[in-house]
Amino acid sequence: MQHTIKDFQLTLIDEPDQIQVVAWEQAARQLKNEDAKPLLSRVLASLDEIRVTDSNLKSLIGVFTVVSEALKEAMKILEDNETLTLSSNRGVMVKAAIMAKWIVSPELKPEDVDHMKPWLVHWIAEKVASLYMEVTTIPKN
Repeated sequence: MQHTIKDFQLTLIDEPDQIQVVAWEQAARQLKNEDAKPLLSRVLASLDEIRVTDSNLKSLIGVFTVVSEALKEAMKILEDNETLTLSSNRGVMVKAAIMAKWIVSPELKPEDVDHMKPWLVHWIAEKVASLYMEVTTIPKN
């Protein structure tokens, strides 16, 4: 599926199947939420260090401090992810399309999206969203 605007030519895969749709959805979710995972893993690792029989107050305070700071950072990341700007969401859609191999050409890397003109990211995101809606909408008889 080819699209052109100004001097930019975009080729998307034709009719993505279920596995390709899921890959795009997973990539988008990963791009929005992955940053909080290491912090939450750090919380769990710190909590695993606590023993019921531990009476070392300094050690317990250290674990509490690590857990508290990591949870605050994770919450901030998750809150920021929930309120991504429209432009950020479009960037996520395009990056996910690149990661899921929906964009056949030009050859792009996800980090390339950060340096594109905003109108181009918007246009590509619209094309990706249109294709997504086309293949996931139940056809009428």
